[in-house]
Amino acid sequence: MEQELEVKRNIGRFAAFTVLLIPFVYTFENAAIGPALGVISQAFPGASLVQVQYVMNIPFITVIPVSIIAGNWLVYHFDKRKIVIIGLFIYAISGFAPGFVNDINTLLLLRVLTGIGAGLVMPVPNMMISEIWGGVTREKRLGIATSVQCISSMSISIIAGFVAALSWRYVFYCFIIILVIAIISLIGLPKFPAPSKEEVLARKTNQVKVHIPPRVWIYGALMCGNWVLWSFPILNIAIYGEKFNITGGALGILMALFALFSIPAAAFYSQEKKVLKRFLPTVAVACYGAGFLIFFFANNYAVMVVGALFCALGSSSMNPHIFDLTARACASDLRAREISFGIVTPCIALGGLIAPLIQAGIGAISGNTSIESLFFVTAIALFVFAVILIFTTKERVKEAH
Repeated sequence: MEQELEVKRNIGRFAAFTVLLIPFVYTFENAAIGPALGVISQAFPGASLVQVQYVMNIPFITVIPVSIIAGNWLVYHFDKRKIVIIGLFIYAISGFAPGFVNDINTLLLLRVLTGIGAGLVMPVPNMMISEIWGGVTREKRLGIATSVQCISSMSISIIAGFVAALSWRYVFYCFIIILVIAIISLIGLPKFPAPSKEEVLARKTNQVKVHIPPRVWIYGALMCGNWVLWSFPILNIAIYGEKFNITGGALGILMALFALFSIPAAAFYSQEKKVLKRFLPTVAVACYGAGFLIFFFANNYAVMVVGALFCALGSSSMNPHIFDLTARACASDLRAREISFGIVTPCIALGGLIAPLIQAGIGAISGNTSIESLFFVTAIALFVFAVILIFTTKERVKEAH
């Protein structure tokens, strides 16, 4: 009986493998393009720093609205299998194509198209997992999906670092990997038919007004800020590292360490929370500040690795904490919780999208647009914020189960 509750739908091993393979493309954007920003900057000397940074982040312009449409409308009208396959092929082709262009504006336009493909894919796999598995089995499969995402981020960063040393164009050729995943999905992904018109109508008829706690919007703003901070080193390390002759495979490994350091830190979030209690956000923000200060004083590869460690500790603590706060805000209302996560989760992409603009704004206000200045100003601001959190963060009452 327990097994029947945990397995909602019987599918073959290859089909299950295919479903769990799709999260490999989640962080492909940052992992593939981040290590190449330095050589892309050299390839387009007339481009501004913001333009170069948006080579990595501009897909978020379309990822955000398309993922919302896909997760809230398309899945109720079309087979999820078709949505994912179409999205993967758009993702792959538009990701591969910039390797053949010769001007920055055309490259940016193609990257916007890449966001359409990514937006179609991203909200669907977790829905598929929930339809196939339940209970403990679902939790394990979601864990596997997260592991696949982390493995992708690390491996692709290393590969991109090595191939970027040969040519910036080769980095975009790495998107052939997504084409391979698209072909595998075409062969192995099972059908996930859209609900019938009767089911959709019944769902609309039975809908009741849902109350979203106002603080959910604050959590969304915090998530956005968290990913602005996470984007700062990812956007700048490739260019900043050139000062210390950190290029090629060494740069790729450095970029991969951000993801590697995040895995154990996120895995032990619950234990960290028990120890630090209400001071967890303060410690996380202080770790971020320490990471940026270390980058400011960095003079070699080893010091930059330590900076990456502290930034990873800050992000991997804040990310699950914000999601935990979101869940607690709607502990007694499942539908409100789903909507709240739908508000907070897209703020991850929003943070990545606005990070270059925030960086430009910091440079304009401080009168210094250097990367060193960005790291220093951000570190000081974070330490001040950490002190404020000591006196303003309160222990929240644990929700009843």
